[in-house]
Amino acid sequence: MTPRTLAAPELVHLERCLHDITTTFAPGIQLHISPPLVPYRETAAPGGDGAACASTATRHARLTVRAASLPPAAAAVLRAHAGVLYDAAQRGRSWLASRLPPPLASAISELQAGLAGSGLGCAWAGARPVGMGSGDAAGTLLLCGCSAAEQLAAAAAAPAASGLAGAASSFVLASLISGFELGVARGPLCDEPVSETVFLVEEVGWAEEGAAGGADVAALPGQLISAMREACRAAFLDCGTRLLEPVYR
Repeated sequence: MTPRTLAAPELVHLERCLHDITTTFAPGIQLHISPPLVPYRETAAPGGDGAACASTATRHARLTVRAASLPPAAAAVLRAHAGVLYDAAQRGRSWLASRLPPPLASAISELQAGLAGSGLGCAWAGARPVGMGSGDAAGTLLLCGCSAAEQLAAAAAAPAASGLAGAASSFVLASLISGFELGVARGPLCDEPVSETVFLVEEVGWAEEGAAGGADVAALPGQLISAMREACRAAFLDCGTRLLEPVYR
């Protein structure tokens, strides 16, 4: 018989599912149940700070991304406010908006305070949180640097006819966040979720005005997602990595 894996968010839920199977759905059937399987996690080495660049397939956009170990103070805030932050992300609400609901604004303010005293380095100064990992990679955070935030704001303010940046204004940030989520969901070491790591979009560069045709603009969201995923994975490897061994108690 082919083995089956039963996934659950925690031990109590797993035990309840097994109880229901053996007493309600399959009574009298002998089951061979292994000890719980706890997944590995990939994480950045303490004190590491890596950087990498990636371009879209058509070379119309170039991204610079940094990665480092998530400071303990910021990690604690991320865990404490995970529900508020994740709900805002699921609703498509930008964390960069000038007016945010009080719970979300408070969570982001605490995140920035936790990052400010972490000693990450001058490249991280003034960075603003824009997204977080989901599922098993919920312990990861995405920041947008001052330079990148200005470039994204300029793209959003530009008319759609003013070149590639203007045409991309409606989807660029969402594409970067999607690429980040893909990058941390399956890390480069052994395809396990990334944990306790922070990523920074340091720069977003665009091709010269008028260089993109309509077909290229239409394909740009997917290309940005792919480029962001590769940049996150490469920056993660550059900062030094560790594999967190699972412990079942």
